[in-house]
Amino acid sequence: MILYTSHLLDLLQFMLMRLLPCWEGTSDCNVSFLTVSENATFIITGSDGDHRILRLYRPGYHNDSEILSELQWMQTLAKTDIVRIPRIYPTVHGDLLTICEEAGMRWRIACFEYLPGYMPPVDETLPGWFEKLGAMTARLHNQSCNWQRPRGFCRKPWTYETMIGPQAYWGDWRKIRNLQPSAYKVLERCDHFLRECTGHLSTQDEDYILLHGDLRPANLLIDGECLAAIDFDDCGFSWKALDFANAVSFMEDHPLVPDLRQAWLSGYETVIPPSKPLVASIRLFVMMRRIQLAAWMASHAETSVAQESGEAYISGTVDLAENFLAGSYLI
Repeated sequence: MILYTSHLLDLLQFMLMRLLPCWEGTSDCNVSFLTVSENATFIITGSDGDHRILRLYRPGYHNDSEILSELQWMQTLAKTDIVRIPRIYPTVHGDLLTICEEAGMRWRIACFEYLPGYMPPVDETLPGWFEKLGAMTARLHNQSCNWQRPRGFCRKPWTYETMIGPQAYWGDWRKIRNLQPSAYKVLERCDHFLRECTGHLSTQDEDYILLHGDLRPANLLIDGECLAAIDFDDCGFSWKALDFANAVSFMEDHPLVPDLRQAWLSGYETVIPPSKPLVASIRLFVMMRRIQLAAWMASHAETSVAQESGEAYISGTVDLAENFLAGSYLI
């Protein structure tokens, strides 16, 4: 796990300033820190006010092939009108990635278009945006099902094992600190139930596809009446229902969620009819995503999200799991 200290972020900023000539038209720009979660993100600002985004992929998470596969999918989507996404700026040498050593680590860097807009607010207008999101997601699913992926394409799978199993990518919920024995037992029962239910799902099923994997409001941008999607860093192979589960990340117990589900499905079916397994498994994936994020909170204590709401979120996860097991968590 990398701790993004202020000292490290300063070093990375200086590194990026040195690298600016790698991208055409950025030599005289400024670089400033934007945000950090799994990856560190910086913004380039030109003298004319133009912006671009630089993402530094966290070392040790995705390998080079996985990152290039993400960028290849984005390049393909950018050539269509399926969804508005940031275009990628290749280097002056035509590369999608720039690689540099700094602070004893190997950093992979990609440059993206800066898209205007603001994230959908969590208020009474959100169901309307979720209807648009449902249609967008269905178009992405359609493209994914019909796209001939390039040779060597690889992305992580999102299954029980990789989401909440003992070797989960984002951490093991079983290692959450200060978890009371009674809370542990609730999560353990929920874990066993989810493992059994998702164990009946096949990776050969037509609903198991390449998907965005993180279409939550923080990765959506409203610009007028248009909805754009950013951040394909979590794109991977899973069942279609996960795209809805991820869309309600961090607000799984919000009173709006049943309305968001209905709006999302209504938008989805304007493009293609959602399959019965997709609809039936939404509840399972929402609960599994919630436990995954609780483990992420515990293993990413240095992030602002975890510092602001980590303990409350983990406690809420236990409550949600109890309701889920009792059959009273209905969405």
